[in-house]
Amino acid sequence: MATKRATPFQRAHALQYAVRVTQRSTSNESNASVVIACECLFCVYFGRECKIGSKRKATSYVKYFKKPFRADNYTQHHTSQHPEKWKQYQEASEEEKKNFFDDVKPVKQTLHGHFGAQQVCERFLINTDIVNTIIGDMLWDPEDVSGETHANMTYDL
Repeated sequence: MATKRATPFQRAHALQYAVRVTQRSTSNESNASVVIACECLFCVYFGRECKIGSKRKATSYVKYFKKPFRADNYTQHHTSQHPEKWKQYQEASEEEKKNFFDDVKPVKQTLHGHFGAQQVCERFLINTDIVNTIIGDMLWDPEDVSGETHANMTYDL
C-alpha cells in the first residue's frame, strides 16, 4: 500500500495562497507548533462566489485545509470557489496581498452572511419620458423651487 504524504504547512503559503493557521498541535512533544489546520481567507471574508447556471446555492461554510498542505489543493479550491477574487489576488503585489483583507468585514458579520446574497445584478432600461414624468411632474413643484423652470428640471438620458 502506498503511504499518504504528510506535507507540512509552509509559512510562505499563508501569503501566497491566502490561508490562515487555525489549529496547532497541543502535544507536549518537541513538535508542539505543528500546524494541523488552516482556513481559506476568501471564504472567511467574501464567501463563495455563485456559479452562473448552478442548480444549487453556494455553501456558506469556510473551507479548512488539513494535511497534506499542498499548493494544488489551495489552487483548486480558489479557482473553483473564488475565481474572481483569486484572480485579483494573484495579480496583486506582495504588499497589496498583505493588505488585501484589511478593510473587509468577514461575510458572517454582514447582512449577506445572514440572509444570503444574490450576486446577479438586475438592470432595468427605463424610458426617458417615464423618468421625466416622475421627477418633473410628480416631484417638482414650481412654488418650492424659485427661478427654475420645468424645462431645466427634466433630464434627458
